[in-house]
Amino acid sequence: MMAIRPHSSSRFVRISSALAALLVALCAVLSSAPGPAMADPAPPTRDQIYRQLRIDAVPADYVVLVDTSGSMAANGRYSNVRRVLGGFLSGLAPSDYVAVYTFDAAPQRRYGGTAANRAAILSALPAGPTPNGATDIGAGIEQALNELNRSGAAAIATVVMLTDGQQDAPASSAYRSTASPAWQTLKNRAAALKKNWLGAYALPLKAQTGAALLQKVIPSTVVLESGNTAALRRYLDQSKQATRLAKARSLVAGDLGKGVRVTWTETRSDPVAGTATLRADVTSMTRRVPLTVSDLRVGAGDGVTLSGSLPQTVNLAPGQTRSFVLQAHQKPGFNPQLWPHRVTTSAALSVSGRVNSPWEEALAPDITLKVPEQLTNTGDIRVSNQIGSWRAVGIAGGVLALLLLVFALALYLRAFPPLPAGTVGIYEVDVRPGAGFRRIDQVPVGRRACRHVSQPADATVEVRGRRVPASTFDIRHIGLETTLVRNDSRGTSRTTLRPGDGGLIGGFYLLHVRQGGAVPTRLQVNNSPQDSSGDSPWEMSEPAEDSLDAVHGDEASEPSHWTDDPGETPVPASGNSSA
Repeated sequence: MMAIRPHSSSRFVRISSALAALLVALCAVLSSAPGPAMADPAPPTRDQIYRQLRIDAVPADYVVLVDTSGSMAANGRYSNVRRVLGGFLSGLAPSDYVAVYTFDAAPQRRYGGTAANRAAILSALPAGPTPNGATDIGAGIEQALNELNRSGAAAIATVVMLTDGQQDAPASSAYRSTASPAWQTLKNRAAALKKNWLGAYALPLKAQTGAALLQKVIPSTVVLESGNTAALRRYLDQSKQATRLAKARSLVAGDLGKGVRVTWTETRSDPVAGTATLRADVTSMTRRVPLTVSDLRVGAGDGVTLSGSLPQTVNLAPGQTRSFVLQAHQKPGFNPQLWPHRVTTSAALSVSGRVNSPWEEALAPDITLKVPEQLTNTGDIRVSNQIGSWRAVGIAGGVLALLLLVFALALYLRAFPPLPAGTVGIYEVDVRPGAGFRRIDQVPVGRRACRHVSQPADATVEVRGRRVPASTFDIRHIGLETTLVRNDSRGTSRTTLRPGDGGLIGGFYLLHVRQGGAVPTRLQVNNSPQDSSGDSPWEMSEPAEDSLDAVHGDEASEPSHWTDDPGETPVPASGNSSA
Protein backbone atom coordinates (compact mmCIF):
# COMPACT_ATOMS: atom_id res chain seq x y z
CA MET A 1 0.00 0.00 0.00
CA MET A 2 1.41 3.40 -1.02
CA ALA A 3 1.87 6.02 1.77
CA ILE A 4 0.79 9.62 1.07
CA ARG A 5 3.19 12.43 2.29
CA PRO A 6 1.49 15.67 3.16
CA HIS A 7 3.33 18.47 1.41
CA SER A 8 1.62 21.66 0.32
CA SER A 9 -1.16 21.60 2.95
CA SER A 10 1.17 21.16 5.96
CA ARG A 11 3.48 23.90 4.72
CA PHE A 12 0.54 26.28 4.46
CA VAL A 13 -0.45 25.50 8.04
CA ARG A 14 3.07 26.25 9.31
CA ILE A 15 3.24 29.58 7.49
CA SER A 16 -0.19 30.60 8.76
CA SER A 17 0.78 29.79 12.35
CA ALA A 18 3.97 31.86 12.08
CA LEU A 19 2.10 34.86 10.66
CA ALA A 20 -0.49 34.65 13.41
CA ALA A 21 2.22 34.61 16.10
CA LEU A 22 3.93 37.61 14.50
CA LEU A 23 0.64 39.53 14.40
CA VAL A 24 -0.01 38.82 18.09
CA ALA A 25 3.49 40.04 19.00
CA LEU A 26 3.03 43.26 17.02
CA CYS A 27 -0.29 43.93 18.72
CA ALA A 28 1.31 43.45 22.14
CA VAL A 29 4.12 45.88 21.32
CA LEU A 30 1.73 48.50 19.98
CA SER A 31 -0.59 48.22 22.97
CA SER A 32 2.29 48.60 25.45
CA ALA A 33 3.77 51.63 23.70
CA PRO A 34 3.12 54.82 25.61
CA GLY A 35 0.56 57.07 24.05
CA PRO A 36 0.71 60.83 23.87
CA ALA A 37 0.47 62.58 27.23
CA MET A 38 -2.94 63.93 28.09
CA ALA A 39 -2.77 67.68 28.10
CA ASP A 40 -4.66 69.75 30.60
CA PRO A 41 -8.01 70.86 29.21
CA ALA A 42 -7.94 74.30 27.65
CA PRO A 43 -9.67 77.03 29.63
CA PRO A 44 -13.19 77.77 28.39
CA THR A 45 -13.92 80.67 26.07
CA ARG A 46 -16.42 83.40 26.84
CA ASP A 47 -19.00 81.89 24.52
CA GLN A 48 -18.68 78.56 26.33
CA ILE A 49 -19.08 80.32 29.66
CA TYR A 50 -22.12 82.17 28.36
CA ARG A 51 -23.70 78.89 27.33
CA GLN A 52 -23.00 77.36 30.75
CA LEU A 53 -24.52 80.42 32.40
CA ARG A 54 -27.49 80.26 30.03
CA ILE A 55 -27.40 83.99 29.56
CA ASP A 56 -30.01 83.70 26.81
CA ALA A 57 -32.52 83.02 29.56
CA VAL A 58 -31.78 86.44 31.05
CA PRO A 59 -34.05 89.07 29.47
CA ALA A 60 -32.64 92.33 28.17
CA ASP A 61 -34.25 95.37 26.56
CA TYR A 62 -32.99 96.72 23.25
CA VAL A 63 -34.28 100.08 22.05
CA VAL A 64 -33.20 100.82 18.48
CA LEU A 65 -33.57 104.40 17.19
CA VAL A 66 -33.34 104.61 13.40
CA ASP A 67 -33.04 107.96 11.64
CA THR A 68 -35.56 108.14 8.77
CA SER A 69 -34.93 111.74 7.78
CA GLY A 70 -34.60 112.52 4.07
CA SER A 71 -30.79 112.45 4.13
CA MET A 72 -30.82 108.72 4.94
CA ALA A 73 -31.74 108.03 1.31
CA ALA A 74 -28.31 109.21 0.17
CA ASN A 75 -25.74 106.54 -0.72
CA GLY A 76 -28.15 103.76 0.22
CA ARG A 77 -27.69 104.42 3.96
CA TYR A 78 -31.19 103.40 4.95
CA SER A 79 -31.03 100.17 2.93
CA ASN A 80 -27.72 99.30 4.58
CA VAL A 81 -29.22 99.98 8.01
CA ARG A 82 -32.12 97.63 7.34
CA ARG A 83 -29.76 94.94 6.13
CA VAL A 84 -27.36 95.29 9.07
CA LEU A 85 -30.23 95.34 11.56
CA GLY A 86 -31.35 91.98 10.23
CA GLY A 87 -28.01 90.41 11.21
CA PHE A 88 -28.05 92.21 14.54
CA LEU A 89 -31.53 90.94 15.41
CA SER A 90 -30.69 87.37 14.46
CA GLY A 91 -28.14 87.16 17.30
CA LEU A 92 -30.51 88.26 20.05
CA ALA A 93 -31.97 85.81 22.54
CA PRO A 94 -35.67 84.89 22.35
CA SER A 95 -36.09 86.25 25.88
CA ASP A 96 -34.90 89.70 24.81
CA TYR A 97 -37.32 92.55 24.22
CA VAL A 98 -36.87 94.80 21.19
CA ALA A 99 -38.44 98.19 20.61
CA VAL A 100 -37.80 99.93 17.27
CA TYR A 101 -38.46 103.65 16.79
CA THR A 102 -37.93 105.72 13.72
CA PHE A 103 -37.46 109.44 14.07
CA ASP A 104 -37.42 112.36 11.70
CA ALA A 105 -39.65 115.32 12.41
CA ALA A 106 -41.35 113.17 15.08
CA PRO A 107 -40.63 109.73 16.54
CA GLN A 108 -42.82 106.77 15.66
CA ARG A 109 -42.96 103.37 17.37
CA ARG A 110 -42.57 100.66 14.76
CA TYR A 111 -42.24 97.50 16.88
CA GLY A 112 -42.25 96.39 20.50
CA GLY A 113 -42.02 92.74 21.47
CA THR A 114 -39.87 89.62 21.51
CA ALA A 115 -36.61 89.54 19.60
CA ALA A 116 -37.46 86.10 18.26
CA ASN A 117 -39.78 87.53 15.57
CA ARG A 118 -37.04 88.96 13.37
CA ALA A 119 -39.19 89.08 10.22
CA ALA A 120 -41.92 91.05 11.96
CA ILE A 121 -39.38 93.59 13.20
CA LEU A 122 -37.89 94.19 9.78
CA SER A 123 -41.27 94.33 8.07
CA ALA A 124 -42.38 96.99 10.56
CA LEU A 125 -39.72 99.37 9.29
CA PRO A 126 -40.79 101.74 6.52
CA ALA A 127 -39.64 100.92 3.03
CA GLY A 128 -37.67 104.15 2.87
CA PRO A 129 -36.91 107.38 4.71
CA THR A 130 -39.29 110.32 4.86
CA PRO A 131 -38.52 112.77 2.04
CA ASN A 132 -37.44 116.18 3.31
CA GLY A 133 -38.02 114.95 6.87
CA ALA A 134 -36.44 116.81 9.81
CA THR A 135 -34.25 115.21 12.49
CA ASP A 136 -35.53 115.45 16.09
CA ILE A 137 -32.96 113.35 17.98
CA GLY A 138 -34.20 114.56 21.39
CA ALA A 139 -37.74 113.34 20.73
CA GLY A 140 -36.37 109.92 19.73
CA ILE A 141 -34.31 109.68 22.94
CA GLU A 142 -37.41 110.65 24.93
CA GLN A 143 -39.31 107.68 23.48
CA ALA A 144 -36.37 105.39 24.29
CA LEU A 145 -36.50 106.46 27.95
CA ASN A 146 -40.25 105.92 28.00
CA GLU A 147 -39.69 102.38 26.74
CA LEU A 148 -37.02 101.62 29.36
CA ASN A 149 -39.25 102.95 32.13
CA ARG A 150 -42.28 100.86 31.19
CA SER A 151 -43.79 98.36 33.61
CA GLY A 152 -41.96 95.03 33.47
CA ALA A 153 -38.85 96.48 31.82
CA ALA A 154 -35.69 94.37 32.10
CA ALA A 155 -32.86 95.31 34.45
CA ILE A 156 -30.38 95.14 31.57
CA ALA A 157 -30.94 97.55 28.70
CA THR A 158 -29.21 98.84 25.59
CA VAL A 159 -30.02 101.88 23.48
CA VAL A 160 -28.70 101.95 19.91
CA MET A 161 -29.10 105.08 17.81
CA LEU A 162 -28.27 105.24 14.08
CA THR A 163 -28.32 108.67 12.46
CA ASP A 164 -26.61 110.57 9.68
CA GLY A 165 -27.72 114.10 10.56
CA GLN A 166 -27.41 116.90 13.01
CA GLN A 167 -30.15 117.87 15.43
CA ASP A 168 -32.73 119.63 13.24
CA ALA A 169 -35.96 119.51 15.20
CA PRO A 170 -39.14 121.33 14.17
CA ALA A 171 -39.82 124.69 15.76
CA SER A 172 -42.48 123.12 17.95
CA SER A 173 -40.04 120.62 19.49
CA ALA A 174 -38.79 121.18 23.05
CA TYR A 175 -35.42 119.85 21.93
CA ARG A 176 -34.82 122.28 19.06
CA SER A 177 -32.04 123.93 21.04
CA THR A 178 -29.48 121.60 22.62
CA ALA A 179 -29.21 124.12 25.48
CA SER A 180 -32.88 123.93 26.37
CA PRO A 181 -33.94 122.61 29.83
CA ALA A 182 -35.63 119.65 28.12
CA TRP A 183 -32.23 118.03 27.57
CA GLN A 184 -31.44 118.27 31.29
CA THR A 185 -34.80 116.71 32.01
CA LEU A 186 -33.89 113.79 29.73
CA LYS A 187 -30.58 113.38 31.56
CA ASN A 188 -32.32 113.34 34.94
CA ARG A 189 -34.80 110.75 33.72
CA ALA A 190 -31.99 108.54 32.42
CA ALA A 191 -30.15 108.78 35.74
CA ALA A 192 -33.29 107.78 37.62
CA LEU A 193 -33.70 104.52 35.70
CA LYS A 194 -33.28 101.50 37.99
CA LYS A 195 -31.08 99.31 35.87
CA ASN A 196 -28.35 96.82 36.69
CA TRP A 197 -26.68 97.88 33.50
CA LEU A 198 -27.54 100.47 30.84
CA GLY A 199 -25.54 100.60 27.66
CA ALA A 200 -25.89 103.22 24.95
CA TYR A 201 -24.28 103.28 21.52
CA ALA A 202 -24.43 106.13 19.04
CA LEU A 203 -23.55 105.08 15.49
CA PRO A 204 -22.96 108.06 13.18
CA LEU A 205 -23.46 107.17 9.53
CA LYS A 206 -21.33 110.07 8.32
CA ALA A 207 -18.67 112.32 9.77
CA GLN A 208 -20.76 115.17 11.12
CA THR A 209 -23.87 114.00 12.97
CA GLY A 210 -25.76 114.61 16.19
CA ALA A 211 -25.08 111.09 17.48
CA ALA A 212 -23.13 112.52 20.42
CA LEU A 213 -26.35 114.00 21.79
CA LEU A 214 -27.17 110.54 23.18
CA GLN A 215 -24.08 110.89 25.35
CA LYS A 216 -25.47 114.16 26.67
CA VAL A 217 -28.41 112.23 28.11
CA ILE A 218 -26.67 108.94 28.99
CA PRO A 219 -23.06 109.79 29.96
CA SER A 220 -21.87 106.19 29.48
CA THR A 221 -22.78 106.28 25.79
CA VAL A 222 -20.12 104.98 23.44
CA VAL A 223 -19.94 107.16 20.33
CA LEU A 224 -18.50 105.01 17.59
CA GLU A 225 -16.62 106.24 14.59
CA SER A 226 -18.45 106.70 11.34
CA GLY A 227 -17.78 104.04 8.79
CA ASN A 228 -19.04 101.78 6.07
CA THR A 229 -21.53 98.96 6.27
CA ALA A 230 -18.92 96.49 7.55
CA ALA A 231 -18.01 98.86 10.38
CA LEU A 232 -21.68 99.36 11.17
CA ARG A 233 -22.16 95.62 11.50
CA ARG A 234 -19.13 95.38 13.77
CA TYR A 235 -20.36 98.24 15.97
CA LEU A 236 -23.80 96.71 16.34
CA ASP A 237 -22.20 93.41 17.31
CA GLN A 238 -20.11 95.27 19.88
CA SER A 239 -23.27 96.59 21.54
CA LYS A 240 -24.74 93.11 21.51
CA GLN A 241 -21.59 91.60 23.10
CA ALA A 242 -21.62 94.28 25.78
CA THR A 243 -25.19 93.34 26.63
CA ARG A 244 -24.28 89.67 26.82
CA LEU A 245 -21.41 90.55 29.11
CA ALA A 246 -23.81 92.52 31.28
CA LYS A 247 -26.06 89.47 31.48
CA ALA A 248 -23.13 87.32 32.56
CA ARG A 249 -22.10 89.91 35.13
CA SER A 250 -25.58 89.95 36.61
CA LEU A 251 -25.58 86.16 36.89
CA VAL A 252 -22.21 85.84 38.62
CA ALA A 253 -22.68 88.91 40.83
CA GLY A 254 -23.81 86.73 43.72
CA ASP A 255 -20.67 84.59 43.44
CA LEU A 256 -18.13 87.41 43.58
CA GLY A 257 -15.76 86.91 46.49
CA LYS A 258 -17.05 83.42 47.33
CA GLY A 259 -14.72 80.47 47.66
CA VAL A 260 -14.49 77.00 49.16
CA ARG A 261 -15.45 75.81 52.64
CA VAL A 262 -14.18 72.66 54.35
CA THR A 263 -16.25 70.99 57.06
CA TRP A 264 -15.57 67.85 59.10
CA THR A 265 -17.87 65.10 60.25
CA GLU A 266 -16.83 62.25 62.55
CA THR A 267 -18.22 59.04 61.09
CA ARG A 268 -16.63 56.53 63.45
CA SER A 269 -14.62 56.62 66.67
CA ASP A 270 -12.38 53.95 68.19
CA PRO A 271 -11.33 55.08 71.68
CA VAL A 272 -9.30 51.92 72.29
CA ALA A 273 -7.10 52.62 69.28
CA GLY A 274 -7.29 56.37 69.82
CA THR A 275 -8.55 56.99 66.28
CA ALA A 276 -11.44 58.82 64.69
CA THR A 277 -12.59 58.42 61.11
CA LEU A 278 -13.49 61.74 59.56
CA ARG A 279 -15.25 62.80 56.41
CA ALA A 280 -13.86 66.01 54.96
CA ASP A 281 -16.46 67.83 52.87
CA VAL A 282 -14.98 70.31 50.40
CA THR A 283 -17.86 72.55 49.29
CA SER A 284 -18.06 75.27 46.68
CA MET A 285 -19.93 78.29 48.01
CA THR A 286 -20.81 79.59 44.56
CA ARG A 287 -24.08 79.14 42.66
CA ARG A 288 -22.85 79.48 39.10
CA VAL A 289 -19.05 79.75 39.02
CA PRO A 290 -16.95 76.55 39.02
CA LEU A 291 -13.92 76.46 41.32
CA THR A 292 -10.67 74.51 41.48
CA VAL A 293 -8.64 73.72 44.61
CA SER A 294 -5.00 72.81 44.08
CA ASP A 295 -2.28 71.72 46.54
CA LEU A 296 -4.90 70.70 49.10
CA ARG A 297 -3.33 69.88 52.47
CA VAL A 298 -4.71 69.32 55.96
CA GLY A 299 -3.07 69.17 59.35
CA ALA A 300 -4.00 69.15 63.01
CA GLY A 301 -2.45 70.32 66.25
CA ASP A 302 -2.41 69.08 69.85
CA GLY A 303 -0.55 65.88 68.97
CA VAL A 304 -3.19 64.68 66.49
CA THR A 305 -1.92 63.17 63.25
CA LEU A 306 -3.97 62.67 60.10
CA SER A 307 -3.66 59.89 57.57
CA GLY A 308 -5.42 59.43 54.29
CA SER A 309 -5.00 60.55 50.72
CA LEU A 310 -6.21 63.82 49.29
CA PRO A 311 -6.08 64.61 45.58
CA GLN A 312 -3.70 67.31 44.45
CA THR A 313 -6.50 69.03 42.55
CA VAL A 314 -10.20 69.14 43.35
CA ASN A 315 -12.58 70.44 40.70
CA LEU A 316 -15.89 71.69 42.05
CA ALA A 317 -18.99 72.51 40.09
CA PRO A 318 -21.08 75.39 41.47
CA GLY A 319 -22.42 74.38 44.88
CA GLN A 320 -20.84 70.92 44.62
CA THR A 321 -19.49 69.04 47.63
CA ARG A 322 -16.78 66.42 47.35
CA SER A 323 -16.03 64.20 50.32
CA PHE A 324 -12.81 62.51 51.38
CA VAL A 325 -12.15 60.10 54.24
CA LEU A 326 -9.32 60.77 56.68
CA GLN A 327 -8.28 59.12 59.91
CA ALA A 328 -7.17 61.10 62.94
CA HIS A 329 -4.94 59.49 65.54
CA GLN A 330 -3.70 60.76 68.85
CA LYS A 331 -1.02 59.20 71.00
CA PRO A 332 -2.00 59.94 74.61
CA GLY A 333 0.56 61.49 76.90
CA PHE A 334 1.27 60.67 80.51
CA ASN A 335 -1.81 60.35 82.64
CA PRO A 336 -1.56 59.42 86.34
CA GLN A 337 -5.09 58.04 86.40
CA LEU A 338 -4.73 54.28 85.95
CA TRP A 339 -8.36 53.24 86.12
CA PRO A 340 -10.29 52.89 82.85
CA HIS A 341 -11.49 56.25 81.61
CA ARG A 342 -11.85 58.16 78.37
CA VAL A 343 -9.84 61.25 77.49
CA THR A 344 -11.11 63.43 74.64
CA THR A 345 -8.89 65.92 72.85
CA SER A 346 -10.20 68.70 70.66
CA ALA A 347 -7.85 69.85 67.93
CA ALA A 348 -8.30 72.57 65.35
CA LEU A 349 -7.66 71.52 61.78
CA SER A 350 -5.53 73.60 59.47
CA VAL A 351 -6.38 73.48 55.79
CA SER A 352 -4.27 74.96 53.03
CA GLY A 353 -4.82 75.10 49.33
CA ARG A 354 -4.98 77.48 46.40
CA VAL A 355 -8.43 78.29 45.06
CA ASN A 356 -9.20 79.74 41.65
CA SER A 357 -11.75 79.47 38.87
CA PRO A 358 -11.21 78.24 35.31
CA TRP A 359 -13.38 81.18 34.21
CA GLU A 360 -11.12 83.90 35.57
CA GLU A 361 -8.89 84.19 32.52
CA ALA A 362 -11.73 84.31 29.98
CA LEU A 363 -13.81 86.87 31.88
CA ALA A 364 -10.94 89.19 32.81
CA PRO A 365 -10.63 92.11 32.79
CA ASP A 366 -14.32 92.87 32.31
CA ILE A 367 -15.43 90.64 35.20
CA THR A 368 -13.21 89.99 38.21
CA LEU A 369 -14.48 87.03 40.23
CA LYS A 370 -12.41 87.91 43.35
CA VAL A 371 -12.13 84.26 44.38
CA PRO A 372 -10.52 84.00 47.86
CA GLU A 373 -7.25 82.15 47.50
CA GLN A 374 -7.48 80.57 50.95
CA LEU A 375 -9.86 77.87 52.08
CA THR A 376 -12.40 78.48 54.81
CA ASN A 377 -12.24 75.88 57.57
CA THR A 378 -15.23 75.56 59.87
CA GLY A 379 -14.86 73.20 62.79
CA ASP A 380 -12.38 71.02 64.59
CA ILE A 381 -12.02 67.36 65.47
CA ARG A 382 -12.36 65.42 68.70
CA VAL A 383 -10.30 62.29 69.28
CA SER A 384 -11.04 60.03 72.25
CA ASN A 385 -8.60 57.65 73.92
CA GLN A 386 -9.47 54.83 76.30
CA ILE A 387 -6.76 55.19 78.93
CA GLY A 388 -5.99 52.93 81.86
CA SER A 389 -7.28 49.49 82.79
CA TRP A 390 -8.21 47.51 85.84
CA ARG A 391 -5.18 45.38 85.18
CA ALA A 392 -2.98 48.47 85.50
CA VAL A 393 -4.80 49.36 88.69
CA GLY A 394 -4.15 45.86 90.03
CA ILE A 395 -0.46 46.01 89.11
CA ALA A 396 -0.09 49.47 90.64
CA GLY A 397 -1.92 48.31 93.75
CA GLY A 398 0.35 45.30 94.04
CA VAL A 399 3.46 47.43 93.63
CA LEU A 400 2.15 49.89 96.22
CA ALA A 401 1.34 47.08 98.63
CA LEU A 402 4.83 45.65 98.14
CA LEU A 403 6.40 49.04 98.81
CA LEU A 404 4.29 49.47 101.92
CA LEU A 405 5.29 46.01 103.05
CA VAL A 406 8.96 46.78 102.52
CA PHE A 407 8.54 50.07 104.35
CA ALA A 408 6.71 48.39 107.21
CA LEU A 409 9.40 45.72 107.37
CA ALA A 410 12.07 48.40 107.49
CA LEU A 411 10.23 50.14 110.31
CA TYR A 412 9.83 46.86 112.13
CA LEU A 413 13.48 45.95 111.72
CA ARG A 414 14.43 49.37 112.93
CA ALA A 415 12.15 49.18 115.94
CA PHE A 416 12.76 45.49 116.61
CA PRO A 417 16.21 44.63 115.28
CA PRO A 418 17.39 41.00 115.44
CA LEU A 419 19.05 40.02 118.70
CA PRO A 420 22.62 38.81 118.93
CA ALA A 421 21.94 35.10 119.46
CA GLY A 422 23.31 33.48 122.57
CA THR A 423 22.46 33.13 126.26
CA VAL A 424 21.88 35.61 129.08
CA GLY A 425 23.03 34.27 132.42
CA ILE A 426 21.36 35.43 135.66
CA TYR A 427 23.73 35.69 138.61
CA GLU A 428 23.19 36.51 142.26
CA VAL A 429 25.70 37.43 144.95
CA ASP A 430 27.00 34.41 146.77
CA VAL A 431 26.62 34.98 150.52
CA ARG A 432 29.94 33.35 151.18
CA PRO A 433 32.79 35.82 151.52
CA GLY A 434 34.81 36.16 148.29
CA ALA A 435 32.59 33.74 146.44
CA GLY A 436 31.52 36.42 143.87
CA PHE A 437 28.42 35.70 141.82
CA ARG A 438 26.86 32.37 141.12
CA ARG A 439 24.58 31.56 138.21
CA ILE A 440 21.07 30.76 139.27
CA ASP A 441 19.40 30.68 135.83
CA GLN A 442 20.01 31.35 132.15
CA VAL A 443 17.85 32.72 129.35
CA PRO A 444 18.33 31.42 125.80
CA VAL A 445 18.30 34.33 123.33
CA GLY A 446 17.37 33.79 119.71
CA ARG A 447 17.00 36.32 116.86
CA ARG A 448 13.78 37.77 118.18
CA ALA A 449 12.59 39.11 121.52
CA CYS A 450 12.17 36.56 124.26
CA ARG A 451 10.49 36.37 127.64
CA HIS A 452 11.62 34.08 130.41
CA VAL A 453 10.10 33.45 133.84
CA SER A 454 12.89 32.63 136.24
CA GLN A 455 11.78 30.67 139.26
CA PRO A 456 15.17 30.89 140.97
CA ALA A 457 15.25 34.68 140.61
CA ASP A 458 11.54 35.00 141.33
CA ALA A 459 11.41 37.42 138.40
CA THR A 460 10.53 37.70 134.76
CA VAL A 461 13.23 38.59 132.21
CA GLU A 462 12.36 40.12 128.83
CA VAL A 463 15.05 40.63 126.23
CA ARG A 464 14.61 42.50 122.91
CA GLY A 465 16.92 44.12 120.41
CA ARG A 466 17.61 47.83 120.50
CA ARG A 467 19.62 50.06 118.21
CA VAL A 468 22.06 52.31 119.97
CA PRO A 469 21.67 55.05 118.97
CA ALA A 470 18.17 54.63 117.55
CA SER A 471 19.06 56.36 114.24
CA THR A 472 21.66 53.82 113.22
CA PHE A 473 21.17 50.76 111.08
CA ASP A 474 24.63 49.39 111.75
CA ILE A 475 24.33 45.82 113.02
CA ARG A 476 27.28 46.39 115.31
CA HIS A 477 25.19 48.89 117.26
CA ILE A 478 22.41 46.48 118.27
CA GLY A 479 22.24 45.88 122.01
CA LEU A 480 20.05 43.76 124.24
CA GLU A 481 17.39 45.80 125.99
CA THR A 482 16.77 43.75 129.11
CA THR A 483 13.85 44.24 131.45
CA LEU A 484 13.80 42.52 134.84
CA VAL A 485 10.49 42.41 136.63
CA ARG A 486 10.90 41.16 140.22
CA ASN A 487 8.03 39.87 142.18
CA ASP A 488 9.21 41.60 145.36
CA SER A 489 9.32 45.24 146.29
CA ARG A 490 12.15 46.11 143.91
CA GLY A 491 9.74 46.02 140.97
CA THR A 492 10.93 46.61 137.43
CA SER A 493 14.44 47.47 136.29
CA ARG A 494 15.68 47.98 132.72
CA THR A 495 19.06 48.36 131.02
CA THR A 496 20.69 47.73 127.69
CA LEU A 497 23.50 45.20 127.56
CA ARG A 498 26.28 45.30 125.05
CA PRO A 499 26.57 41.97 123.19
CA GLY A 500 29.00 39.73 125.04
CA ASP A 501 28.94 41.94 128.11
CA GLY A 502 26.94 42.21 131.33
CA GLY A 503 25.69 44.52 134.04
CA LEU A 504 23.84 44.77 137.33
CA ILE A 505 20.10 45.11 137.10
CA GLY A 506 17.55 44.81 139.89
CA GLY A 507 20.07 43.22 142.28
CA PHE A 508 21.13 40.55 139.79
CA TYR A 509 24.04 40.45 137.42
CA LEU A 510 23.08 39.58 133.85
CA LEU A 511 25.76 38.46 131.43
CA HIS A 512 25.29 37.92 127.68
CA VAL A 513 27.32 35.14 126.14
CA ARG A 514 27.37 34.92 122.35
CA GLN A 515 26.11 31.82 120.62
CA GLY A 516 28.55 28.96 121.00
CA GLY A 517 30.23 30.48 124.07
CA ALA A 518 30.34 28.88 127.52
CA VAL A 519 28.14 30.38 130.21
CA PRO A 520 30.19 30.63 133.46
CA THR A 521 28.65 29.18 136.58
CA ARG A 522 30.44 31.71 138.76
CA LEU A 523 31.84 35.21 138.34
CA GLN A 524 34.57 36.84 140.37
CA VAL A 525 34.89 40.59 140.85
CA ASN A 526 37.45 42.65 142.74
CA ASN A 527 35.20 45.66 143.28
CA SER A 528 31.46 45.53 143.33
CA PRO A 529 30.15 47.01 140.07
CA GLN A 530 27.40 49.61 140.11
CA ASP A 531 23.86 48.72 139.22
CA SER A 532 23.30 49.93 135.63
CA SER A 533 19.53 49.69 135.63
CA GLY A 534 17.80 52.82 134.46
CA ASP A 535 20.70 53.90 132.26
CA SER A 536 18.91 54.23 128.93
CA PRO A 537 19.53 54.42 126.15
CA TRP A 538 22.75 52.61 125.60
CA GLU A 539 24.81 55.45 124.17
CA MET A 540 27.59 54.51 121.82
CA SER A 541 29.67 57.06 119.99
CA GLU A 542 30.87 56.40 116.46
CA PRO A 543 34.59 55.64 116.28
CA ALA A 544 36.76 58.38 114.90
CA GLU A 545 38.25 57.90 111.42
CA ASP A 546 41.45 55.88 111.33
CA SER A 547 41.21 55.09 115.05
CA LEU A 548 40.29 52.11 117.29
CA ASP A 549 37.61 51.95 119.93
CA ALA A 550 38.41 51.38 123.56
CA VAL A 551 40.67 48.37 123.97
CA HIS A 552 40.14 45.40 126.27
CA GLY A 553 43.37 43.63 126.07
CA ASP A 554 44.22 43.15 122.39
CA GLU A 555 40.61 43.25 121.09
CA ALA A 556 38.76 46.30 119.73
CA SER A 557 35.40 47.05 121.27
CA GLU A 558 32.87 49.84 121.05
CA PRO A 559 32.75 52.49 123.76
CA SER A 560 29.84 52.43 126.17
CA HIS A 561 28.75 53.97 129.42
CA TRP A 562 30.05 50.91 131.22
CA THR A 563 33.53 51.17 132.63
CA ASP A 564 36.29 49.31 130.86
CA ASP A 565 38.19 48.77 134.14
CA PRO A 566 38.69 44.98 134.49
CA GLY A 567 38.61 45.44 138.24
CA GLU A 568 34.99 46.46 138.11
CA THR A 569 33.90 43.79 135.71
CA PRO A 570 32.95 40.32 136.99
CA VAL A 571 35.05 37.67 135.41
CA PRO A 572 34.36 33.97 135.26
CA ALA A 573 35.86 32.07 138.16
CA SER A 574 38.57 29.72 136.99
CA GLY A 575 37.39 26.23 136.57
CA ASN A 576 33.75 27.19 137.09
CA SER A 577 31.97 27.35 133.74
CA SER A 578 29.45 25.31 131.91
CA ALA A 579 28.17 25.33 128.39
